[in-house]
Amino acid sequence: MHTVRRLRGKRTRVYTTQDAGTANASPSKRAKRSTTTYEGSSYTQRDDGLEGRRIYRLDHLPQMPVDILYETFGHLTPEDLLPLVRSNKAFRRLLLNRSSSVVWRVARRNVEGMPDCPPYLSEPKYASLIFSGHCCNCGVNDESDTDVLWAFNVRYCKVCKNAMLVLRRSSDLDINEILVLPHTSGPTRKGVATYYFHLPDLLRYSEIMSSEESQDFKEAYTVSEAEVTLQIIETVPSLDKFTTAIKRRRQAQARAAKGKRIQAISERLKNAGFEEDWVCLLGQRDEWLKFSKHPLVGNTEPLTDVGWEGIQTEIQELMKAFRERRLLVQYKETLINRLTAFKLRAMDIPKKTYSVCTNGGWVAPHFIDIFLLPEVRSIVDVPSETKLDHHDHERLCNILPALAEAWLSTVVAQLRAHVESQFRAESTGDLFQLAIASFRCSRCNVALRYPEVLSHDCCWRSLDFYRPEVQVRQYAGYEQSAFIVIHEFLWSCTALQWCPWADKFGMLLQVCGLDPMSATLEQTKTLDTKVNCTICVARGRKKPMSCLEAVRPL
Repeated sequence: MHTVRRLRGKRTRVYTTQDAGTANASPSKRAKRSTTTYEGSSYTQRDDGLEGRRIYRLDHLPQMPVDILYETFGHLTPEDLLPLVRSNKAFRRLLLNRSSSVVWRVARRNVEGMPDCPPYLSEPKYASLIFSGHCCNCGVNDESDTDVLWAFNVRYCKVCKNAMLVLRRSSDLDINEILVLPHTSGPTRKGVATYYFHLPDLLRYSEIMSSEESQDFKEAYTVSEAEVTLQIIETVPSLDKFTTAIKRRRQAQARAAKGKRIQAISERLKNAGFEEDWVCLLGQRDEWLKFSKHPLVGNTEPLTDVGWEGIQTEIQELMKAFRERRLLVQYKETLINRLTAFKLRAMDIPKKTYSVCTNGGWVAPHFIDIFLLPEVRSIVDVPSETKLDHHDHERLCNILPALAEAWLSTVVAQLRAHVESQFRAESTGDLFQLAIASFRCSRCNVALRYPEVLSHDCCWRSLDFYRPEVQVRQYAGYEQSAFIVIHEFLWSCTALQWCPWADKFGMLLQVCGLDPMSATLEQTKTLDTKVNCTICVARGRKKPMSCLEAVRPL
């Protein structure tokens, strides 16, 4: 039985086979490899079927005569040389050699307005800080999220910038630290100036100053660092100006590239039948930002026919989803206009026309209760193409009394179910006709009896004046439109509490000889029994009260 072992090297991977029983007897020999050449690369294939590494044509370029390479490099910019440095070791050794600094200087002259390399930086380091977007600490490659800090000769992302910079108060600093270490000005706090220092510089300075080196060495170090700091202070303004111009130019190029891509997408969408949706999309800020920042839309890659075939389905799905939202918004606007017209027409009708007489009073629904009834919805909630006229308004006004009757039966059933969920004792009669039947509003703390409780204002909760559409997002389109037009919600009995003082009133009825579970309000009115309050008697008030007068303060 044979096993396969992979030996790792710096540049290649060599696969060997050896017998499992003689693995420790002798070292294995490398298998022979044959080279098969393909277009653009040289592919190494082993005789035993295992694969080696792929050698590209770029690997052979450093073997060309140096004068030809230098002549070629003279037409490049530092931004072009950086990828070559990172392509393979041969180019890296060639371009990072001290003798190749002339290559970088010539390439730098091909960039208009680029300042000379500072004396304290190497040419490759200088080019990398300007044209490479890699963070010097974490390695993230995002030029839009990294900034060059020329005072410290580094490029950091926002996270590493906060971690690697130390804010020090001027009152806490030694004068040598100000003169020796590079720094930038920070915010003034309580009238005291602050400075940003580079954490590695502070650590190195602290280490040297606390070491056992001679005083002459420390003084020489201080003088040399102070000279470098002075050079940094002199060169930072011009470098900042150039890198800012580079960043703005690249941002403008990125915006232009994104604009061309979006323009190409728009033309293809218009040809696919989304022209009206595209025009509406441009006029809606939130929707446009959501669409333009989509990864398939808001990138700088030019859009080709092949690329469009790969993203066409997903982009069209985005537009179809937007079309549904757009049509829903337009239909809501149509519903709001219709409901507003019905509301204005109904306001001209006397309220008594659609009020319902119940035990002891008149009860009338609000417009929100009427508009959400199925009979009204069947008139209003029709397609946008259907036009409503005054005949529809008259038809609605004619059925208002019947709608009020239907609404009353619905809310009475809701109130009865609400009472039965709170009142567990069995009663022989109608709960609403009992003498103890009363309600307390948890919002305004008012005592109410039936049927006046049906008309209590707290049963209709108003919408917030500011941004009412936010409060009705969970409802469907028709309900949202009705709530916004009427500016209140449906009638609800959730704020009503059933007989919070029923026990006390029941004890009073028992004293008068009545059963609290069957005594009605009319029976209590005919009682001749008089009662006195012990608290009132103690205060000097001795006037006897009837049963209803005694329970009124409750």
